[in-house]
Amino acid sequence: MDVATLADLLHETGEHHDPYEKSHPPHNWWDWYAAYLDAREHGRPSDEASAAAGRYMEGILDGVPGREDENVAALAELLNETAARHGSFEAVAPPHDWWDWYAAYLQARRDGADQEPAAASADRYMAEVKHVVPTR
Repeated sequence: MDVATLADLLHETGEHHDPYEKSHPPHNWWDWYAAYLDAREHGRPSDEASAAAGRYMEGILDGVPGREDENVAALAELLNETAARHGSFEAVAPPHDWWDWYAAYLQARRDGADQEPAAASADRYMAEVKHVVPTR
């Protein structure tokens, strides 16, 4: 999946997470996002992906052993890492769509880059493709 497609999918994920977040107990957003993204990346339509993410969260929130999917859990960890890494870009960048930086970082990490090179790749993507240049 290319960075632009992943960015669109992250944006969609955020839109579908909002209603869940408003109607359910506090939770780590990255767990829901990971389950939704995993379902969409496996060809499920958005309504089925939302339902899958809800079921995944039930297992986490209820503390039911064995209800956590390893692939989804790994993606959730990567999303949490991505959020933490984005903070340093966010602090010095002009207004931008967070999902663009996230997508570039996630794609670089999925392609095997370590954290620092992935962040540099995301910064380059934002500068070269989105014309968002931080003031460092």
